[in-house]
Amino acid sequence: MAQSAPPIFARKATGLVREGSASSVLIYNINFVSIGLMLVFALIMIPAFYPGGNVQGTFLASFIVVVPTSLVFAMLAAAMPRSGGDYVYVSRILGPRWGMMSSFNNTIWWILYGGVPSAFFAYYGLTPLLRGLGILTNNATLVRYGNDLSTPTGAFIIGTLLIIVLVVIFATGLNFYFKIQNALFIVAMIGIAVTLGILLTTSHADFIGAFNHYIGRSTGHPDSYRAVVAAATHDGFQTAPFSLYWTLIPITWIYLELVFNQSSAYIGGEVRRPGRVQLWSMPVAAILSTGIAMIIAWQMARVVGTSFLGAASFNGGAAIGFGSTPVYTELVGYASRNVLLGLIVTFSFLFWSYSWLPGQILNASRNLLARHRRCDAFLVRTGQLQAAHSSQRAGRDGHRLHRCAMALHQADGPIQDADRHLRVHPELPDGVAGRNAVPVPATRDMGGVAGKLALGPAPRDHGYRGAELRRLRFHGLGLLERPSVRTERRAA
Repeated sequence: MAQSAPPIFARKATGLVREGSASSVLIYNINFVSIGLMLVFALIMIPAFYPGGNVQGTFLASFIVVVPTSLVFAMLAAAMPRSGGDYVYVSRILGPRWGMMSSFNNTIWWILYGGVPSAFFAYYGLTPLLRGLGILTNNATLVRYGNDLSTPTGAFIIGTLLIIVLVVIFATGLNFYFKIQNALFIVAMIGIAVTLGILLTTSHADFIGAFNHYIGRSTGHPDSYRAVVAAATHDGFQTAPFSLYWTLIPITWIYLELVFNQSSAYIGGEVRRPGRVQLWSMPVAAILSTGIAMIIAWQMARVVGTSFLGAASFNGGAAIGFGSTPVYTELVGYASRNVLLGLIVTFSFLFWSYSWLPGQILNASRNLLARHRRCDAFLVRTGQLQAAHSSQRAGRDGHRLHRCAMALHQADGPIQDADRHLRVHPELPDGVAGRNAVPVPATRDMGGVAGKLALGPAPRDHGYRGAELRRLRFHGLGLLERPSVRTERRAA
């Protein structure tokens, strides 16, 4: 005798809204790269510890290494515009277990690493700001405060406060964060422009004179520039002719920042017109970040001198009485011989110093939301609920995020197509067919890369079969599906 099956439900939405405009997404990717931090690491590490290394060559080599990754993420983000990044891509192409492993490692790394950029805010943001102003105004108190913030205790306090502020901002909504991000990005770019203007109008001799004038007041040494080089040389610092080996080895310091040009992939479900925006925003972010950084690094080598940059970093600023290595913004401030210009350069850098952190918080949260879809599959396997795997995506990975109310339907009724509202509500992040879907005739033997991207692994048998592939879309070339609804009844 037939028995009625338990009720099933269909997901209507994830609760995420497409709030990221093209400009916001581009800025988001550039911020996660952080032009400022990339320059700090390049100018601190390469001249000091990689003798013969060429900073511009390292930037260029890093860019060449990053571009393929950037293009892959851009294409996947355009093809599968859902939040969760590599969890979505790996689970659809290789399977949910592989996606879970990949994303879990990524998320834990981001959570643990969140303390690093929050500390950078103190080390490379506030310390150069206070110390630089103290040197320019001959205020020993500001110099002391700046050195105090470069200690572990100072970094911990400042970093904790920064994390709290960012959490509060994100709690108000992504749109509010984007408004703040875009405004602060303008301030940071004004600082970049002023920095470049100062460097272009300053000669090497002018910098030596300015450095000796300002640093000499605090150290009492009339030729502080040469004293820094002499102290570092005594401690083991050395220079060398150009070396391709030592130019390629420090790629890690640049790659560490530049590879995050694809961070908008993790908020793919909240990007407007992802089929277009994701494709160009990631590579453009890498191009702009690398180009700006190479120009400033070139000017720093001309004005300040590569040997001096290495010497100043080699002994951590001890030769001039600093508690940490002076970063390039401090040196540019001294070169300006102007308190206001020095303030603009060091203050604007504040918004580069921590810019990894918002992306780490946001991307980690989206990874967690994406993996929450595993909840359905678990409940189905344990018999606690019968899920309506109404679309090919639900059928193949069994993951659904239930952030909003879910409608219940009788099992002997038609299975609801949860994605049928995409044309009415194109902001839904789970949509892959949206407004710009291009119809492509489907065939049963369609396979290859397109089939894998579109359908992923074969659906697991939960009593329902997945939808047939009917539409594909990939930036007008047709790669993603729009599922058709196949009504089925569960056998008694």
